[in-house]
Amino acid sequence: MYIYSSNNLLEHGVEHMKDMSRGTRRRLMLAYVLLIVVAILFLGKIIWFPIAFMVVAGRSMEPTYRVGDLVIGVATYLRGFNVGDVVVCCRDFWRTACVVHRAVNISGNYVVTKGDANPGPDSPVPVSSVYYVIVAHIPWFIWIPLLAIVIILVGYLSYRESGKRVHAFPGLVVVSLVATYMAINAGILGFTYIDNSSPFYYTPRIDLVFASLDIHKSIYRIVLNLSELSLVDASCVVGGSLGVNTTRLVNGSTAIIDVYIPRDFYQFLWNRTSAKGVGYLPSPPASVMESFSIDCIFRLDRGELRGSYVAVFNWREPIVKSFNDTLVINNDNPVPISVRVELFSHTRQAVVFSREYRVEPLSQLVIDFSRFVKERDAYMARVYYNFLGVVRGQGAEIRIP
Repeated sequence: MYIYSSNNLLEHGVEHMKDMSRGTRRRLMLAYVLLIVVAILFLGKIIWFPIAFMVVAGRSMEPTYRVGDLVIGVATYLRGFNVGDVVVCCRDFWRTACVVHRAVNISGNYVVTKGDANPGPDSPVPVSSVYYVIVAHIPWFIWIPLLAIVIILVGYLSYRESGKRVHAFPGLVVVSLVATYMAINAGILGFTYIDNSSPFYYTPRIDLVFASLDIHKSIYRIVLNLSELSLVDASCVVGGSLGVNTTRLVNGSTAIIDVYIPRDFYQFLWNRTSAKGVGYLPSPPASVMESFSIDCIFRLDRGELRGSYVAVFNWREPIVKSFNDTLVINNDNPVPISVRVELFSHTRQAVVFSREYRVEPLSQLVIDFSRFVKERDAYMARVYYNFLGVVRGQGAEIRIP
């Protein structure tokens, strides 16, 4: 019975190698070198080696790669990668939390990956986190038996050439087996998320800064703050189906989109609300809230943004005012309003003036009654109109000096 310390085991193995034939020593040395090279390649990812062997541990790349398959990666600083290449992304410095997925989009300093078996892409990661591009792979049912044969062969040769004693070259054999086991184990762990640190997620940010309707300019303005994105084009529809013109202005990360609302569209809204009815109206001047939808598609350099907005404004009843012999009618609506103006004489107790007028959108009508009535007197001006399907009227005192 032989008992050896670790140093004695190594020394004993070396002494026995001296007794071997030159050919046998060469074969054994070649086998040991091969095992060492394989171990280094399995540890390549962790030791930042330019070429690395890695073992697939998940099913996200099926059927391209299956669990247990061996993939061979080349460092990205030696061989670049493009969309469609399978790459290895790691989220920590020691490269123990890595994933092998296919690059589906590369934009700027970020890359989006996706597993062939996954329904959707991963979150974007920095290009600097992509360490290897996969250049080849070996199915598990090929490489595992081959590696096992090499290890068994080394052990057998050592055992045979040492006089069939189990202690022959135990130091080298044990070190080789342990190193190979650790290397394979490290390779497998390197492809699974084993750390509990918070993962890095990056999503380009888009903020809505401002959105409002300018009824006088008939423009709905949208202001967006784009983070690391560029606006390429914009198209919008109002009311669900009416295509409209848009303009865009980009200043740094700020994008201003102006949506031009056709004047005829306001008339459509007026007619629709009039037909539907507004119910109870308070004393003049009343106002009724109106709204319509604006749906936009913003084409960006790295995707597409869809936005739905609601434009709100008020239909306002005409405002009637008088200044001595002058009557002023203000129309603050984006549609014209037809009015009938009558002038009632208190002295005669009769209507002395009557005429139809059209008050244009967002404008005022001024009537100088001194041009039509010459008698000095106090009068009552009566203004009648149709406001959203309801006949309404207002009055104002007129004095002709």
